[in-house]
Amino acid sequence: MFLLGRPGPESRRLVMQFLEIMEREFEYIALSRDTTESDIKQRREINGKSAQYHDQAAVRAALHGRVLILDGVEHAERNVLPVLNNLLENREMHLESGQFLMASNRYDKLLKTHSQQQLEDWGLLRVSEDFRVVAIGLPTQKYKGTPLDPPLRSRFQSRSIISCTFEEQYENLLKLSTCVPSSALKQLLKCAFTLQATSEELKLPDFPLHNLRQGVQMMV
Repeated sequence: MFLLGRPGPESRRLVMQFLEIMEREFEYIALSRDTTESDIKQRREINGKSAQYHDQAAVRAALHGRVLILDGVEHAERNVLPVLNNLLENREMHLESGQFLMASNRYDKLLKTHSQQQLEDWGLLRVSEDFRVVAIGLPTQKYKGTPLDPPLRSRFQSRSIISCTFEEQYENLLKLSTCVPSSALKQLLKCAFTLQATSEELKLPDFPLHNLRQGVQMMV
């Protein structure tokens, strides 16, 4: 799935709530322009006179059937996108250690004609059928970033995360603190929503509506 929304923790909070309900483990990658293939696949470390490879989040999630969270997809560089696309579409990935991640159905077919030891000797690793990917990103029409390639974009089921309305925010803040007068809450919300609506015209960053809870707590 691909969650698309404004900057802030709302999308991440939704993902965490979903994983808690489903009782699923996860691996997390914060993508940036400095993210390389090694950050997704494996890192090589020199221990003594030998090189050791350590699996990164994407590989661990694929092997152990966890949910991989890709946060900030709009910041991913072009050299990283093909790696992610191949993992999403084919459940395949060439690793720096010489091993190869393979989709579970193809691995199981080979297992019928070859032994487990042979597949391990060939460096083949089975991707769990429980492996899933959740991406979080910002719309590049308004925020800085690189649009996703159509092949990669087609791998996801997308969902636009819409901020709470004035009435919903008011009810939530009212439950949070009954000590603050309702008139003060409404005045705070009017100011916040006005700043958010005019942020593009005034060339200001989006007003962080998710921080209104802390603002109300300071008013107590």
